[in-house]
This record gives sequence, C-alpha cells and structure tokens, in this order.
Amino acid sequence: MESTISPREFFVVQYPGIVKNDERAIETLGGLQSLNKSFNSLTRRLRLSFRPEMLFSKPVYGDPHSKTALIICAKQLRNRRTGEVKFVSEVVGVASRVYTFNAMFDFQYGPFEKIPANSNKVVSDCAPPSDCFRVFYDQLLVKEPTRVLDSHLRASDIPLFLPPLLFTRLDQPTMYCFSSRFRINEYVELENNSQQHPYHRKERKSYAMFVNFGDPIPSAAHPGALQAITSLGPHTRKLANDVEKLFRRRPIWGKASLVHSLNWKRVRECAIKTILPAYAYYMPNGPWGRVWVRFGYDPCKDPSSRMYQTVDYRVRSPRLQAKLCISGRRPRADDREDTDPSGSDVDEARDTSIIDATLAAMRSGESPSPVHASSKSTSAFRFSKTSWPDARQILYQLVDIDVPEVVEMLAAPMCRTVCDPNYGWMPADYQKTIREIMTRYLETWVLGNATFSKTT
Repeated sequence: MESTISPREFFVVQYPGIVKNDERAIETLGGLQSLNKSFNSLTRRLRLSFRPEMLFSKPVYGDPHSKTALIICAKQLRNRRTGEVKFVSEVVGVASRVYTFNAMFDFQYGPFEKIPANSNKVVSDCAPPSDCFRVFYDQLLVKEPTRVLDSHLRASDIPLFLPPLLFTRLDQPTMYCFSSRFRINEYVELENNSQQHPYHRKERKSYAMFVNFGDPIPSAAHPGALQAITSLGPHTRKLANDVEKLFRRRPIWGKASLVHSLNWKRVRECAIKTILPAYAYYMPNGPWGRVWVRFGYDPCKDPSSRMYQTVDYRVRSPRLQAKLCISGRRPRADDREDTDPSGSDVDEARDTSIIDATLAAMRSGESPSPVHASSKSTSAFRFSKTSWPDARQILYQLVDIDVPEVVEMLAAPMCRTVCDPNYGWMPADYQKTIREIMTRYLETWVLGNATFSKTT
C-alpha cells in the first residue's frame, strides 16, 4: 500500500471557541494581514480579540509551539440505495506550528452600563421585566476633529469610564504564597513613627573585617565568621577548605581571581560572602585597595607583596568600548562558566600566576612563555593578549597584567625601603604609567594599530 503526503504546509490555530463564521473568526484574529505577520515570525504571538472594533476589548494571546502533525480531511459517504456508510480520509498537508490559547480571557471591562428593570431608560432588544446592559462606546469616541472637548466631557448621559491601561501583568494563573508585609525577623519599626518611612530593614549580620591602610592587622577571624563556616553543609564546607588552601599559597586575592582559581564550575555568591570573612580581611583603600588579605599578613611589611597591588583600569575610548562590546556591568562570578556546585580539589596549575612563570624565565635567561587561560573565564581579572576587559571599569592586580613592561617593572630592584600610603612598594605614579601602557596595548590588539615600541 502506497501513500503520499502533500507538501503543503499548514499552521494550526486552536481557536478558543466554536467557529460558526469563518470570516468573523479571521477578523477577531486581526485579519489576514495580522495573521501573515504572526506566521512569518517564529516567536510572534497571535492576538485575538472578540470585539476587534472596540478599543477597550481585552485581547488574549496565543503562544506558538513547534510541532509535527498531519492535516487529515475525513469524509463520510453514505449509499442512498443500500444505506452503507463509508469513511474516506486524505492527508491534506503537514502542520509545523500550533498556536494555543492558555491565558485567561473570560472577563471584560468595557463601556457597558447596567440598566435596572424599573428604570425609565429604553433599551432595544430587552425584555421589560429583566435587567439590561447599554453599550455607550460610540458616545466615548471623538469622531470629528475638534479642539474643545468640553461638550464631550460634560455629557450627563455618559458614565465616567476610566479603565486602567493594564489590569495585570500576568495572563495565566500563577501560584503565589501570601505573607505578612513586614516580617518581624527582617524589619523593625522606627521609634519616631515616621509616616514616610515607618519601617526599615534590620542590619544583616556581617563578620567581615575592613582594615584601612595603616590600621592594625587582625590575626584571626571573628568568632561569628568561624561559627558560620561550621554551620554550613558538607558541600559548602568543601568549598571553604579549597578557599583556605588558596590563601595558604597566596596571601592576597581579588574575588574574581579567587573564584577562577577554584576548580568548581559554579560558585554561589552567597557562599563566597560567608566563606571569605573566615580566612581574610578586606582592604577598602590604599595600594591594595578592594582585595582580600590573609589574616596575620601585613603587606606593608613585605616588599614582595608589591606584585599584588591593584590598578583601577577604565576603558574610556568609545571606539574600544564599541569593539569590545562591553557595558557598565561586569558579569557576576556565578554567571561565568568556571564555577560548579559539584566541586573538586583546587587545581594547582590554574592558580599559578602568569607573572610567576615569566619572572622565573627571566631570571634563568630563558625567553618567557606565559600560559594564557581562557579569555572568557579570565577577562574579569586578567589582562593579556587573549584576555581583554569585559567591562568599562575593572580592578587588576599587577600579578595578573601580562605585558612586558609590567613584568620588567616587577623584576626591577626595589626602589623603596618604606611602604608608601599611595604607591606601596612601587615607584611614584606607577598606576598612571601602567594605565597608559595597557591602553596602548589594548588599542593594538583590538583596533589593529601599528606595533609600537616598548616604553621603559
């Protein structure tokens, strides 16, 4: 038995009603022109209005779904002489898309006025003993151009009809758990009982230690931070152990580089906020501003800590911003691909800095061969030929800037004997010099400018 399928393609519309007039049904869907626009797009929703001529009619939208179905035409044939009934079916074509209407559309708020049975108003097609509804839609419209609307607004026989533009943002039933507006454990009432702001959120507990430049260095974490680590689950405690290993091998970390050095595919932001105060304190300013430093370690007393000093770099050129396709917001750490909730041991090779291998090669007389990590996973903290900025403003540590001038600057002899509050262990105006070097390299890599000579 051979069967052929017609190559004709159909779009199925599951009309939410009994269709008695095909032309009227197409009119409620916006006409053939509106249907063609919806059919030509894979994601455009189908708009249906039971009163298309009325502006206040609430529409319902049908969602497109890609499906494979056959359009079958079935006929029932009856023999007039014998009365035998025979069914004949034929495959008319193939349907590749189905529009379904799952939203609520069983309520309308239109220009209707209920008229009681004992009213003196006369409404056509209304039985005297029953209540009727009068449609005053035509009286609301301004049919002719006019500059004065007083006569239209002061009409006494037209009810005041001012419906909102949108009744609800959701057109499908949604589960919602109602709760008290102000929870006792999160909000407190102000004593002055201000009418503008009578409530405010309680200050959330934070055991992070902020140490400014020159302040005493804490030797241990807050007891509450350690208690928070012990109260975590086994999965998050494993992550805390990996963070502790990283701080043992390197005393100063930025959050982005720390998350990258963890061999996890995903790290939750709230987990990092809980773990970091147990192993490091935060420096908000100074040469090591906005990084986390291991407890008991004072970078002001260790000249080798200059490689961890920070540089606040900003992409100012509109041309570079357009080429890099960057915005003001940097992707969060838990949005990148180098973190995973499954967890594993710390990757020893991953957190080895590029600058360490380069300095070792320069001391031994060999040509440096830095290893570049994935530009997608390192662009938030590392600057190199394969790792470009992913935001207008990024905080870099000198150890993560892979350009020859910065490498030579760190390999040069120490120029200070006392740590400076502004420049740390580096020469004066080192940040300005490094920013200019980074901008020139970035223009060369991104814009394809001519190769420039190295600056010293």
